[in-house]
Amino acid sequence: MRVNSRPYESEFALFFCAALAVRVFLPPPFLDLFLPYTASSGFIAFKIHPGTYLIVLCAIWEIMRSDARALIDMRKHAPLLILCAAAAFAALTSIAQGRTQAVGYLIDSIICGALAGWLVTRMAPEMRQRVIMTMVALMAINTTVSIFEFLTQNRVMPFRYREATFRPTAFMGHPLDNGLMTLTIMVFTPALRAPFVVRIGLMTFFLLGVFVSGARASTLIATLFYLFTFVTMMRAETKRSPEQAGMIMIAVLAVIVIAPIVLMSGLADTLLYRFQDKIVDKSTMTRIDIFGVLQYLTPRELFLGSDIDKLTMLSRVFLQNSAIESPIVMMIFQFGLVVMIVLFGSIHYTIIKSALMRHGAMLGAAAFLLSANTNNVLNVKAPALSFVLALICALPLRAQVQAKTREIRRPTELGPRPQDLRPQT
Repeated sequence: MRVNSRPYESEFALFFCAALAVRVFLPPPFLDLFLPYTASSGFIAFKIHPGTYLIVLCAIWEIMRSDARALIDMRKHAPLLILCAAAAFAALTSIAQGRTQAVGYLIDSIICGALAGWLVTRMAPEMRQRVIMTMVALMAINTTVSIFEFLTQNRVMPFRYREATFRPTAFMGHPLDNGLMTLTIMVFTPALRAPFVVRIGLMTFFLLGVFVSGARASTLIATLFYLFTFVTMMRAETKRSPEQAGMIMIAVLAVIVIAPIVLMSGLADTLLYRFQDKIVDKSTMTRIDIFGVLQYLTPRELFLGSDIDKLTMLSRVFLQNSAIESPIVMMIFQFGLVVMIVLFGSIHYTIIKSALMRHGAMLGAAAFLLSANTNNVLNVKAPALSFVLALICALPLRAQVQAKTREIRRPTELGPRPQDLRPQT
């Protein structure tokens, strides 16, 4: 049975978008008001995000409405299957050693991310575009809330940490997650089927959202990727519609003229408040110094894993900081060196391989991974993998785009050839 011919295609896409929205925009601090979601104790069913349950229901619906022989296509789904296999390996080794706390993370982040990517690939092309449109629209709302929080210095959602400097969280739960997710959607915005001016405007709006989030690594990465994407889009638009490209260039020149006034007004200092000190400061060095705690592990703990509570204790004692901003160190303590290599490698392989298979996805995947590796989002219960894999898999396969391009360029065989119309001598 073909993907396009299955029943309830629009309803399925709508339900999936709702499930993904719940997974992405319902932060852990809000869930903790009603459920022991992040608590160290409590019923295991409450350790799984409601959005994950909804995405699992989507998977069950997809299995029920589809031909079982067509559910898995190794050409498209092999990276996602590798990610699931790595998560299963990590879960089995943890359970065998009596550590079950990591199972919730593996289901909520890894398995849910793979399911989200797989479900998007099962949709018709027009439905996949709706997924991108929905995520862009919801992230625009999130960015609007983030800017509101930045201006009012008040949050709309609960926040469990104490920070010396206020940083907006919106619906992401943490400022670093806010910066990462806004950066990711910014780089995927060019894939939106919308007028050129709209896409450029949305990208600029999301760039502003990354700036106000206070995530320095994401801000630097977003600036570089924005400039590269802007130049690439302008070159393509100049060939297609010189009038629109000219309008954008006029806007750019206006920004250049206004920039000195903005700099003198102090607004730039407000937006760049996280860069007022040195870029490499105590917070930056913590991400490097955290690797020093590995020396306090025994060889068995290094290879088979230890305990996250021990990692937190060592960080507080030797670094005077309880924040662990390194997914590698966290995975070593939680799973051990062997499992860390398998799991950490499979996450990167799945994202990169999936992006290489799809047209226009590599830039977004690179931006996501560069930012994600500056904090611990890859080793906590976060919606980041579900978000980025859904966006990547919503883009068309390179083989399909290349085949369509060849079909367009193929000369028609109808009518006489030009050389046949030459007068005979």
